[in-house]
Amino acid sequence: MVTATATATRPAPARLLPALGPERPFRMPETVDAVLPNGLRVLAVRSPSVPLVEVRVRLPLPAPEPGLNAAAQILCSLLLRRTAGRTPEALDDAMGRAGASLHCATDERWLGIYGSATAAGLPVVLDVLVEALVSPSHEDADLDLARRRIVEKIRVTRAQPRVFAREALRVHRHGDLPALRMTPDERTVAGITAEQVLALHQQVLRPRGALLVLVGDIDPHAVVHHLETITRDWRSSGTSVRSSYRPPLTGTGIALVDRPGAVQSQVVLAAPAPPRTDPRFAALNVATMVVGGYFSSRLVTRLREEEGLAYRVDAGLDEVFDDSSVVIDVDTATDATARAARLIRAELDDLTGGGASEEEIESARRYLLGMTAIGLGSQSALATALSNAVGFGHEPHWLVSQPEELRRLPHAEVRAAIEEFYAPSRFTGVITGDAARLSDTLTPADLTW
Repeated sequence: MVTATATATRPAPARLLPALGPERPFRMPETVDAVLPNGLRVLAVRSPSVPLVEVRVRLPLPAPEPGLNAAAQILCSLLLRRTAGRTPEALDDAMGRAGASLHCATDERWLGIYGSATAAGLPVVLDVLVEALVSPSHEDADLDLARRRIVEKIRVTRAQPRVFAREALRVHRHGDLPALRMTPDERTVAGITAEQVLALHQQVLRPRGALLVLVGDIDPHAVVHHLETITRDWRSSGTSVRSSYRPPLTGTGIALVDRPGAVQSQVVLAAPAPPRTDPRFAALNVATMVVGGYFSSRLVTRLREEEGLAYRVDAGLDEVFDDSSVVIDVDTATDATARAARLIRAELDDLTGGGASEEEIESARRYLLGMTAIGLGSQSALATALSNAVGFGHEPHWLVSQPEELRRLPHAEVRAAIEEFYAPSRFTGVITGDAARLSDTLTPADLTW
């Protein structure tokens, strides 16, 4: 194993968070958690702070296959444009009168619908939502427009250095598998037919395995009863389409990926991590904050604030389908790339050797608790938190138990998580930028951890 030349032993950062005021434990509002006869799970939460209701829908996507990403994006673009009973103009009018908006988004594992409505307008929004799910209408002109918009979006997205770097990381770690690409191929998008979109609609937009979250000024029992009535015709056969998929890990070391003419570089490193339901997750979460997850973290303080080597420094948790990783992501100038990469390695050596101070761990814990409280402090935030928690395999009460677990977490468990999951030898990654310039300063040792 190559030994880093830089040293990281130094005093703990002085710029730590001040002590928090008195904490108020989060209490889950009145909630009805019900599975309707058709298999749809509904979480209806009474939170009447303002006369609005937040809507979140999760529908699982099947295991990846070529063309699925493209078809899912087109389906998402068409889903709320028209239904068998309403033109786009009629939909706009209905939603406007309800003071509502609904949007569709898709990632690798889920097709999601999100939005809000006035409390009085919620019945209209639920009617529109059910119509879109049960009675789709995809006209040729809509399909052509959707394909053109998605192709243009792909071009803009791929031009972003961070997207280029993340795509390169996937190729290096998992191989160049079309089904794993973050953005679909433009030709694939252009070739998606109406029949493919309809087939995916029938496969994916089924109640069994789906989740609907409603948070706001509602009577949860009445809303669940109303949903049971209006979704009677929404049926599915068989089991949920969701299936586990873990892409193979094939890459080793750190690859230098050329982006000719680039004036800055991206250093993106990843190491295997347990899923979010693992008992070690709380300790890993705090450990990630210590390493690089917020403004007083070790890597942010060292690389950005003290050395001025990076525009952006981040450490976080990421999933590629069902493969979980800790990821370190740094933007730096071309001429500073080698120094930045060596300093990342040196800091990880120090942290995994027991260098995380009591103050660093406690500051990271307080920051995480504060952000958790903010993430539950509004109707919108609570709806999103519930949807995400269930999507990652937790039950709703995890939103209550997680902060309590963080408060009780021993510092020793955080140090153990840093040592286990952030050891430099576990990381693979990429450095993207102008390879002609970078190769003059990067040594083989910089690319072999």
